[in-house]
Amino acid sequence: IRLGLDKSIMEQVLQSLNQTYLLDTQYRMHPDIAAFSSKYFYENKLKSDQAIALDLGVAITFIDTSGCSFDEELDNISRSYFNMEEAKFVAKHIKENIDLHPLAAELSKAIISPYKEQTIRLEQLLPKEWEIDTVDSFQGNEKDVIYISLVRSNTESKIGFLRDVRRMNVALTRARHKLVVVGDAATLAKDPFYAQFIQFCEENNFYQTAWEWM
Repeated sequence: IRLGLDKSIMEQVLQSLNQTYLLDTQYRMHPDIAAFSSKYFYENKLKSDQAIALDLGVAITFIDTSGCSFDEELDNISRSYFNMEEAKFVAKHIKENIDLHPLAAELSKAIISPYKEQTIRLEQLLPKEWEIDTVDSFQGNEKDVIYISLVRSNTESKIGFLRDVRRMNVALTRARHKLVVVGDAATLAKDPFYAQFIQFCEENNFYQTAWEWM
């Protein structure tokens, strides 16, 4: 029993109102980045202002690390998960794709992860101009370019609080112009939310495998 704690304050307020209105146009992120959230949460009713698009190549990419032996680990002290090989891959991908971009110096950039231990390892690998934080700490923030390191990779398809889809929806909508999500599809896809997100990326040519970069 969640005693009502599974509903946000906004949801409780909306239940008490006779009329509600959807603000159906967003002006903050590239239309491709907003598309999945519009489909999954808003019945495709969310529109995007095309003027916000900045050409940084493909606006959204899911990079699948399945089969790469990027195994999660649990820190014995903090009891938080990390994935060192995934962190190294994220750093390598950034150096080869973002740092070499002509606009790199002008872009605001961040990496976010659900797990604090992963952010600690990412901080050891990336230059200081990259803001690195947890999903929860990053709420309300936004950047031109955002990478999300999902960490979880195991044979039991255990994903912990990645199951909180509202939290992940916030994470997926923090990037203005380019979003790169890195994770193990074999672990994630047993959950309906991630299965649909991966399918969305496959259908729109936003899907890649880590093998393409290794």
